[in-house]
Amino acid sequence: MKSSNQKKHKYILSFLAILAFLIILININFFIDTYVNVRVDVTKDKLYTLSSGTINILNNLKQTVTIRFYRTYNKNRMPVALRTYASRIKSLLYEYVKASNGKLILEVYDPEPDSDAEESAIIDNIQPKTLTTGEKCYIFTAVIPLEVLEVLVVQ
Repeated sequence: MKSSNQKKHKYILSFLAILAFLIILININFFIDTYVNVRVDVTKDKLYTLSSGTINILNNLKQTVTIRFYRTYNKNRMPVALRTYASRIKSLLYEYVKASNGKLILEVYDPEPDSDAEESAIIDNIQPKTLTTGEKCYIFTAVIPLEVLEVLVVQ
């Protein structure tokens, strides 16, 4: 009878030790992600690394530039492939911001119908794309250096 209780006790302690280890591992991961600004690009062709030319341009911006990124977040309106693509664009834009030494400002908008974000898109002369389902969605950026506006269409 004692050995049965000892085995149960061992299993419970093992389970708790594994659980504690996982909780510690998750907390370490959260801490690193939140407070340590380290990213590693392990892709063969360095797909997620900014080129030296891009970094040079961003480091030498003469004036502050604002990028307005318009993206539909509604999962029902945005196909999975476009959501994934939009996330990659947003991630790249954040990398640009980090490399710009404060000269690049990123504003992210979700232009829902009848919202301030939709009005901003209209002011920036951005029209939504109509999907084959008839739904309208946005994946556009507007680049604003001073008072000049250039709309970049993501295709």
